[in-house]
Amino acid sequence: MAELSTCLPLTRESTLKAHELIKPFIHRTPVLTSRALNEIASNPRAQENGDRQPAKPVIRLWFKCENLQRIGAFKARGAFYAIERLKQDPSFSESGGMEKGVVGFSAGEKTSQLRGAMEPKSYFAQNSSETTAAKIVAEKGARLVLPFNHPDIILGQATAVLELQEQADNLDAIIAPCSGGGLLAGTALSCDGTSVRVFGAEPEFEGADDCRRGFLTGERITSVNTSTIADGLMGVVGEIPWSIIYERKLVDGMFAVSEEQILEATRLILERLKVVVEPAAAVPLAVALYNEEFRRLVEEEAGEKGWDLGLILSGGNVSAEGLAKLFGMSFPAISYGNFIHSSTVTSKSIMDIKSAQNGVPSGLHPTLIETDTKNKNRARLIIGIDFGTTSSKAAFTLLSSDEVHEGIVTEWPGAGTHTKQDIPTTLYYDSYQNVAGWGLEPADALGPLGYPKPGVQKVDWFKLHLTAPETAHPLPPGKSDIDVIADYLLKMRVSVHAQLQKTLCDAFDREQDSIHYYLVVPAIWNDAAKAAIRVAATQAGLLHTGNNKNQLTLITGPRAAAMFYVKTGFWELETRNTSLIVDCGGGFVDLTAYEVKEKPFKLTECTPSSGDLCGSTDLNRNFTKILRAKIKKIGLRPGRIFAKCTIDFENRIKVEFRNNGQKWHIDVGVEADFPEADIKDGYMTFTNEEILQCFTPVVNRISELVLNQISSIQGGGRQLQRILFIGGFGTSEYLFNEIKQHIPSHLQSQVTRLMNSSSATVKGAVMAGIEGHQAGGL
Repeated sequence: MAELSTCLPLTRESTLKAHELIKPFIHRTPVLTSRALNEIASNPRAQENGDRQPAKPVIRLWFKCENLQRIGAFKARGAFYAIERLKQDPSFSESGGMEKGVVGFSAGEKTSQLRGAMEPKSYFAQNSSETTAAKIVAEKGARLVLPFNHPDIILGQATAVLELQEQADNLDAIIAPCSGGGLLAGTALSCDGTSVRVFGAEPEFEGADDCRRGFLTGERITSVNTSTIADGLMGVVGEIPWSIIYERKLVDGMFAVSEEQILEATRLILERLKVVVEPAAAVPLAVALYNEEFRRLVEEEAGEKGWDLGLILSGGNVSAEGLAKLFGMSFPAISYGNFIHSSTVTSKSIMDIKSAQNGVPSGLHPTLIETDTKNKNRARLIIGIDFGTTSSKAAFTLLSSDEVHEGIVTEWPGAGTHTKQDIPTTLYYDSYQNVAGWGLEPADALGPLGYPKPGVQKVDWFKLHLTAPETAHPLPPGKSDIDVIADYLLKMRVSVHAQLQKTLCDAFDREQDSIHYYLVVPAIWNDAAKAAIRVAATQAGLLHTGNNKNQLTLITGPRAAAMFYVKTGFWELETRNTSLIVDCGGGFVDLTAYEVKEKPFKLTECTPSSGDLCGSTDLNRNFTKILRAKIKKIGLRPGRIFAKCTIDFENRIKVEFRNNGQKWHIDVGVEADFPEADIKDGYMTFTNEEILQCFTPVVNRISELVLNQISSIQGGGRQLQRILFIGGFGTSEYLFNEIKQHIPSHLQSQVTRLMNSSSATVKGAVMAGIEGHQAGGL
């Protein structure tokens, strides 16, 4: 690239000059708006924390479509500017640069653009191979073009936001995605000296939010190892972008979002804007829609006037097959010999595909679903239910002769216009032991502050009564564990049927009396617990009531997850290669090792299942002990202090804990200071060490279970291919990283957590139903 000493200063004026230079080579990409997305952004999210109302900002969105840029991404701007600057450098041409060419090591799209940016030779080191690029530089004498950590790249990327400010001249703020930081730093420069505020957006999965974490600590993070679905945002912020973003204070804040939120934002862009984007491009929208901290900032600072918010859709480099795998779309049943091939359930479909070309689509696993054509006229409705200790999910598929309808149930009572894949496993009983509310729909069970009204009992963790009643919360008087579980499953059944009635219409009416339910249960449950859940399911109307011919199959969480990952092609079918599933849920942690055989398909347990009651509720119990000890010191009744702290621990602290020295402050609404209980100015404080005490025994127990399974696998002469964490608790960054540190170093690279890890079990349960139906045994 051009020598740093020859670069223009990193100012807004320089970005204007850069724009003039590259105008002939780039597209002036359009800006889109959407009334529907504005309404979604301006409505409060479903309330998850009874202590505080959700933010209700007023947001008007403006989308800068860099996915329509040359090469399908904003990176063309930086590449063109870098090359044009080189062409202006006399030393480049005098040293034979036009013949020796350039080399880049961005992940494909930028390096391919260099070929169109200059006439001479271009060399490309794909997949971010900086080492290969350096080798080409040494052998060929080519000039290296950096992907983001150079002033020319930053100034080139800034031109996208200069255009956006011209196209939407009333902007209050802009959110740009952040990886290496070139685009975000350029955005900040282009807005410097204006009234437009700048924010950055990152995935939070496996520490991909390095810039956000750097903001909190004041130091640039230098390494990240993540497998986020937003794979365009897996890099680390460079030194030069960091100097603009943080040291010069040109970026007002960084925000991060989950994999599920990124996926949902991608779906909304496809459905509402009708443009194709890669997941990384959807991260800014995910922040605007789902990050409560950002949304509250808009509400508090903008009030009723609201913000006109610009979002950079950074790229659209994703194939149809990639989208299919991302969303688990149903490539329709495609005739192929004597079989019908179809993709299987992974998540809510984003579009209804009615036709496809002959043959199996590229990228689909060759052994997904095989339907014997002699049974193809038999329709079957399969519903999977993951009845969890703290939250529950449901999925479905309708198989028929010519198409497959499938999805995750995302419309639940009480969620309003928001979609949610899981709902709290919670019931509210009135003084007559009638159900007054459940899940996201507490109805009239709660008072204005979000706490149960007098005479109303909140009941949760009731699944634990089947195997460990001493760890569970009290049941309502006169109600057995089976009664309470049946009440909850009945509510789930009614809600699921209501969505399927709307989704499947007449097909549901035809099949609702012959549904096959697959219910996910812990692998360590004994026969008594399994028998009890069957009784509860029957009592809830899932089985043999009236004239229906419904069936129920119990499937363990690890087996369901294994089925999901095999059938969606995430696992290779290699004999003697073993995968260990670690299902970390709210109440239970289950471990099972599997070996997969392809012909005929068979999923075999390699070691006896193991597990314990060391799920995320164990953290709550440990926290409660610390909290009660604090409250006892001041002689106050637990009451509201206890409720506020336990809610905040559940919704915030145990999710965000990283063991980084952070102190946690909870608004407990107490006017007086109580230093002995760490209460000051109305806030109770918990130290990093206190929260660590909640995690340590749980992490140690799970590590012990994992190590025991590894020993059994290796003792049987098998090769351990991967250790896969799933379940809601399995998404904890701290838990995941700590477990990796506890196992032998040569196996740490095998520890992984794939996309959809929290919902793999319910999707896999449906796939097990499909597999059984295909075999003709149902």
